Amino acid sequence: MNINNKSCVKKITAIAVVFALTSVFLLSSCSVISEKSRSSSQSAATTVSKTQPQTASPNKPEDFYGYCYNNLSSDNLKDLYWQIDEYANKKSSIKFCADGELSGKQVYETLFAYKNDHPEVFWLKNSYQYYYENGNTHIYLAFSMNGDILADAKTRLNTVVEKIVNSAPKNASEFERELYINDYLSDNCEYDYDALENQEIVANENDAYGALVDKKAVCEGYARAFQLLCSKLDLECVSIVGTTDNIAHQWNCVKIGGSWYHIDATWNDTKNDEKHSEYDYFNLNDEQMNKTHKANRLFSELTDKESEKYDYMLNIFVPECKSNEYNYYRQTCVTVSDIEYGDKAVNAIAQAAADRAPYLSIVIDESLDFGNTTDKILNDGYMYGWIEKANEQNGYQPELRTDCLVYKKENIGVLTMKLEYN
Repeated sequence: MNINNKSCVKKITAIAVVFALTSVFLLSSCSVISEKSRSSSQSAATTVSKTQPQTASPNKPEDFYGYCYNNLSSDNLKDLYWQIDEYANKKSSIKFCADGELSGKQVYETLFAYKNDHPEVFWLKNSYQYYYENGNTHIYLAFSMNGDILADAKTRLNTVVEKIVNSAPKNASEFERELYINDYLSDNCEYDYDALENQEIVANENDAYGALVDKKAVCEGYARAFQLLCSKLDLECVSIVGTTDNIAHQWNCVKIGGSWYHIDATWNDTKNDEKHSEYDYFNLNDEQMNKTHKANRLFSELTDKESEKYDYMLNIFVPECKSNEYNYYRQTCVTVSDIEYGDKAVNAIAQAAADRAPYLSIVIDESLDFGNTTDKILNDGYMYGWIEKANEQNGYQPELRTDCLVYKKENIGVLTMKLEYN
């Protein structure tokens, strides 16, 4: 069964401003907004006020570690990164000057790196403007809100985040903290279908503020909120941009137990979806994730010639995800490695029935062929026998029906039963 039933819409819109600004709106069970501006020094220099070169960038804090920062392609971009940090934290949109003539690709790469390391800076838009003057690059950072409105919004977000963090389970493992964040977003954020229908971002749908304060977001908002909460609960996390069925999407990679995993908080928000669990995309390895998701290329892979034409989001850092250990189902569900010995499955079904659970998932061990094994389980009487034994174990209180609906999730090696009771 194909479990990728999510849809996306891509819209490319040209906006007429002083600079040539290209905005790529990517909405779906996602929305990644890429807004870049390119300009020549002749067209821009006469319309933007002059600023002096900023020769000394703010120093990197001793305790700072950002995966995107550390993977920037050059030291001068790392200097620009800290200039962006300084000016992004002003009260309103602002222009500043960077040493040397930086290409649009370099400015975009650095802005993208900064935003991906700082999901809390929700007001900094993905758009920018730049021009050259006197051998330097003048850059304009665009804010979604300014002044007192911005100050109030920061306070609201900080208040919500503090409440979420204080409600997290105490002395919890990394896996438990990650599970708490995933469940919080699934329970408290709604996917913004209006943005999807209108193919337009009009508020904070694509940032952490939208997901956590407005409680409505598209995929970029889910990913940034997930990353922000991870940082507050001492989990290492990065945002990944890519595609699903060649349509734009954004998700996260998180480090649990020393290994990286893919997690898609947007696709795990499965309200009113009987076919899919809110854990189907919880800690997948590359092989599993690549069946439905494809990460975009790295900035470092983009050639100079290609950089003149790129109009899509790229990644700074994408970790290798090889482990299965902390996959949600492998941590919480029974694994069947031999269908002739189904005692573990029987016990799990009996316990789920005793708890009146609506669903139960069973992991098919990787050593087995998923298709052949599940066909035997469903068609050769194994599932029927397991349910009957579970009913006997519970004394038929309650009694499970043997004709329950079962969903085959081949990409993650899981059978999910919809439990029906007599």
